[in-house]
Amino acid sequence: MKLDLRISLPRNLTVTSLLEQRNIPCFCKIGGSFFELAFQAPLPAVAGEVIGWNAEVIDERAPARGGGSYTHYCFAMVTLKQLGTDIYRIFDLSFFNEISGWCPIIIDGALTLPWQDNFQEEIDEIESLFKDKKLSKKQKGIVGSRSDKEDGEA
Repeated sequence: MKLDLRISLPRNLTVTSLLEQRNIPCFCKIGGSFFELAFQAPLPAVAGEVIGWNAEVIDERAPARGGGSYTHYCFAMVTLKQLGTDIYRIFDLSFFNEISGWCPIIIDGALTLPWQDNFQEEIDEIESLFKDKKLSKKQKGIVGSRSDKEDGEA
């Protein structure tokens, strides 16, 4: 998947220098069929529309949020390569998530591997620390009910 940014950037030395940089700070907004990257001072204060994207592919690499107008509303970093007038290829793209940190989506022009949820591994590791410990009746009930749910009995 190739992502492009449609944006009208000023034609000046600052922008020319900026486009030579990797990981330019920006702000991401994704909601419905809308994907915007916005730049703020000291960079030129402009926003552009990302084209060629797929929500599922983005969500596999940066956890989506619910409860608002946007599934992603976060700080981001982008590297751009100019393709034509007001069209730039997104060569690197990462979103910042306050829980998991930077979530790379594209590196060197290629999609990264999908984000891996290690939640079950973390539970297993914690439970292994307590496997030889005596549990109270209440603790046994909690552990037992969780095991039943995993086995599909509850």
